Amino acid sequence: MSLEEFANTLNEWGRKKIPFLFLVDFEMEKPLVFTLAEIDADQLLFSINGRTNSRALPRQLDQQGKKIDFVKLPLSLDDYRAKFDKVHSRLLYGDSYLTNLTVKTGIRTTLSLREIFFACEAKYKLLLEGNFIVFSPETFVRIEDGRIFSYPMKGTIDASVSGA
Repeated sequence: MSLEEFANTLNEWGRKKIPFLFLVDFEMEKPLVFTLAEIDADQLLFSINGRTNSRALPRQLDQQGKKIDFVKLPLSLDDYRAKFDKVHSRLLYGDSYLTNLTVKTGIRTTLSLREIFFACEAKYKLLLEGNFIVFSPETFVRIEDGRIFSYPMKGTIDASVSGA
């Protein structure tokens, strides 16, 4: 689906008051949109601030007797520093006053995406089977009394915590 088709679909369903869920990858290459009625829970699971299409309850993986391996494969410090220095220089130049530096981080795990989805206790989570899982404790968009409010990402830990 092209970005134009994606935007047109969102606008049309919004005008018609059709409930929908949309996903946009950060590279803006593969936008997806589904009416809530057409979502297949075997392929797409969501839990958004208490609304979910899942009938299963969260479960503790360690209580199932499964050996859990989870290895993070972060960027090297040198590669991260190069990216950080670039962002910092653009902040000093005045291109932005708030920037979040994010990078893809590989992992190796014995868990399936579905197992991670059910074990995670995040306020917001989504699983696109065989592709990815995302989760966050933060509210980014809230709709109240017909108004849309957005909250930029600002981190998920209190900066007063030692080592934050």
